[in-house]
Amino acid sequence: MPLRASLLSFLLLFSPLLLASPTATGQHIEVALVSEHQKLKKNVTNWVGLYLQPEQQWHTYWRNPGDSGEPPRIDWQLPAGVSAGDILWPIPQAIDVAHLTNYGYEGNNLLMVPLTLGESVQGPVQLIADVSWLVCKEDCIPGWATLSLNLEVSDTTQPSEHAGLFAQTRQQLPLASDKQASHEFADNQLLVSISGVEKDQWRLFPFRSDLIQHAGEQQAYREGDTLTLSIEVSDYLNQPAESFDFLLSDGKQGLYLQSTLRTGPVGNNAATATATPLYLYLLMAFAGGLILNIMPCVFPILCFKAMSLKQQSPVQWQHLGYATGIFVSFWLFALVISLLKLSGQTVGWGFHLQNPLIIALLTYLFFAIGLMLLNTLPVGSRLAGLGDKLTRGQGFGSQFFTGVLAVIVASPCTAPFMAAALGVAMVSDMLTSWLIFSFLALGFALPLTLLVMLPSLNRLLPKPGSWMEHFKQLLAFPIFATCVWLLWIYQHQVGGTQQAMLMLGLLAIALLCWQCRLGSKTGRVVLIICAVALIISPLIWPASENKVERRDTLALNFSPDRLRQLQQDNQVILLNMTADWCISCKVNEQTALSSERVRQALQQPDTHYMVGDWTNKNQQILEFLNHYQRSGVPLYVVYGGTSHVEILPQLLTVNMVIDALNRAKKEIKQ
Repeated sequence: MPLRASLLSFLLLFSPLLLASPTATGQHIEVALVSEHQKLKKNVTNWVGLYLQPEQQWHTYWRNPGDSGEPPRIDWQLPAGVSAGDILWPIPQAIDVAHLTNYGYEGNNLLMVPLTLGESVQGPVQLIADVSWLVCKEDCIPGWATLSLNLEVSDTTQPSEHAGLFAQTRQQLPLASDKQASHEFADNQLLVSISGVEKDQWRLFPFRSDLIQHAGEQQAYREGDTLTLSIEVSDYLNQPAESFDFLLSDGKQGLYLQSTLRTGPVGNNAATATATPLYLYLLMAFAGGLILNIMPCVFPILCFKAMSLKQQSPVQWQHLGYATGIFVSFWLFALVISLLKLSGQTVGWGFHLQNPLIIALLTYLFFAIGLMLLNTLPVGSRLAGLGDKLTRGQGFGSQFFTGVLAVIVASPCTAPFMAAALGVAMVSDMLTSWLIFSFLALGFALPLTLLVMLPSLNRLLPKPGSWMEHFKQLLAFPIFATCVWLLWIYQHQVGGTQQAMLMLGLLAIALLCWQCRLGSKTGRVVLIICAVALIISPLIWPASENKVERRDTLALNFSPDRLRQLQQDNQVILLNMTADWCISCKVNEQTALSSERVRQALQQPDTHYMVGDWTNKNQQILEFLNHYQRSGVPLYVVYGGTSHVEILPQLLTVNMVIDALNRAKKEIKQ
């Protein structure tokens, strides 16, 4: 009796293993444990696999199932000396189910597992696997089975009936890649940049399920050979990931990559080389500073300042006044940016010109400078002395003020090479921002400083003479043209009534100058009171809420929701982020975007032109610029549905715009 009881207990415990089969049938799926070869070999890698065959329209899951689901699992029971490796997962699909997105396989799929045998293993070998799975359509059904496969051990072997399945699956396996990838978290977005990848139709499949919103759009944009994917962060992510593994796939091929958290600056914009060294951004800032010298607002002041160098020879230390003024101004700007960031605010380059009060004060300043250049200020007055210092003065204070003024009038301009560097400065730590602004200041200050410091260059300037007085007065008119530009911006910001009040303030300044030159004291007090009232009225009068809108009937007003909808509808969109105070923007709009060829291209079917106007503060536009690692305008982006994004240079040509639109159309048709 005890022997019979022991035998019965043995059968109850081990009958599932004795009766285990290499195949099992569950609801809406069949599973099988299969081998690539008929026999196993020692000291080589043998391949077995779990073959999942769901019914049509049903699917199983990848290692990260996405928003819901469960991946298949294999728990091995192997003889001594036999070991199994990790599952090799084929490239998955993104499977949309209602408002969720899952990662898995629709149709048959093989999960390959490497198997090794030690020298001591003798055949036959029984491979036992406790497997579980989840198969889903609209509802999900779990399944479990214990599968068993008996294989002989031999020095020679032949392919099994499933060998072709293994060969086919190998074509679907991702490859390990040495491409560099890095990421950062910004505004609830995960920005992952990968260098050295071609095409734009890539999707990121993270190994972690709590990293991203799986159903969210993965927006791709490119700068050079670097692709950046922007993805909404998961609500379940507790803290930023220092590193994470992911699969990058275009549906046909896949690459396994590891991304590391960026601790330094990135290039926006935007946007974006994964390991772009800081020195490249410093060089970009330096080059942008050099180009700022020829901007229309700055050039007249610097031009006359250079010509006046022939009149005097200041002592050595005074030569540095101009450069000092520039460096101090840019450092103050960097300090303001850092303080605003610490308070939780985000700003961009030229943000001060979104304030109508600043525009009004700049208009008064330029108008006064123009009057000084024309010698219309009353002789002997303090204002006249200040004007003479500005235009002729060679002292440290005069040169310092010229440097400060040059920075102020250059602030709405974004020269080529500046966008990426400023984008880094706006989002980086204080030290990095300070370095970038310092190199921008160096490039801006260098030409005139070298002209002053090097006698060999100074000798190239024309000799002083009476022509300099006429030239000085001629330069007043570009300054007055700047006043006209500022008045136009002011009208766009606050409306025609406030613009008229500002023009009356300018008239009052001219009237005061005229009255002072007469020297008459009759009615001077009343005149001064009236003039001052006219001057300060536009500064304290409440601004109108009715901003002047653009009248370009071809353009759509920027809306993130509208842009997203057009992309989902596979439309081609040219997006122009602009501002009335941005000189580069206006030049591009007149020379390229307003051309007949470009407008005809934008009127083609399924093609749209969208404009974001950042003349006044607009948080949505600022967030969009930050998304592309840009700190200011202009920004030109061409979209081809959801699969193609191309950032255009800051200086446009007609052919450049048309070619970009054509490339977007081709991407949609592919």
